[in-house]
Amino acid sequence: MVADSKADPPPPKPAWKQRLERVQTFVVENYLPIAFAVALTFALAYPVPGRFLVNIVVLDNVHIVQEVNMAIVFLISGLALNTTEMKKAMKRESWPSVAFGMAMILLVTPALGFAMREIPLTPPAFAVGLTIFCLVPTTLGIGVALVRSCRGNEAIALLLTVASNMLGVFTMPLYLRLLFLNHDTGGLKLNIDIPNLLVKLSLTILVPSVIGKAAREMFKPVEQFAKDYRTPLSLFSTSNLAFIVWQTLSGARDLLFEQRAAMIVSVIVLSAAIHLFYLLINHYIVKWVAVGG
Repeated sequence: MVADSKADPPPPKPAWKQRLERVQTFVVENYLPIAFAVALTFALAYPVPGRFLVNIVVLDNVHIVQEVNMAIVFLISGLALNTTEMKKAMKRESWPSVAFGMAMILLVTPALGFAMREIPLTPPAFAVGLTIFCLVPTTLGIGVALVRSCRGNEAIALLLTVASNMLGVFTMPLYLRLLFLNHDTGGLKLNIDIPNLLVKLSLTILVPSVIGKAAREMFKPVEQFAKDYRTPLSLFSTSNLAFIVWQTLSGARDLLFEQRAAMIVSVIVLSAAIHLFYLLINHYIVKWVAVGG
């Protein structure tokens, strides 16, 4: 009898293992909203640890734990930054995309602040917060994390994040004066210390990104480590962002609970509407340019 040369097919995986793999895939693909939801839940349910950490301040105004979290996020961004993507981001054909992104972030989207300023929220600080929300550049870490989760070009995302935040230090004071001249700010002080903010941004985003990228380029084991553990590094980066959210919400939890529920819901709905408006306007502009090209 001639032995069958074909290997037997592997036995099917148990049903529980298949379900576990599906759950794991879902968690990895949706880790950003899941992590933020967990951070929100813990901050509102038991704020003591987060409040303790957010109140650790050095040099008068540096929340050191949050700054370390943010530095880790951008260190990982530098480690994960693909040289090919970086070269592509620097090529001439990418300049229109970068210029469009910078113009939308620093010039166009802040204009929505004029509408947010006029919304009659109580206390007025809510309207001020939404207005400033429109003014600020790309949120540190979130922009890169979202692009990574969508499998976009992380190099362009990192470039836009760093550049818009650095330039935003100079554009935001102008917008603040324009928007809040002779306008009620609810007792909030809106002064910006430009030199101090530039130093903090450099130490938080620029230096860690450069260190991460330099380590990847100079040491092959580091590059291999970044490639082999790309997903765990991405999850760890997102966890640090969620850690910042947890601390911030823990510190503000009591203040939030003092406000009327209707006002809190209104702010959440308006924030979502702002994001939706930005997404739609950018989608249709890019679509129009693509069709025109």
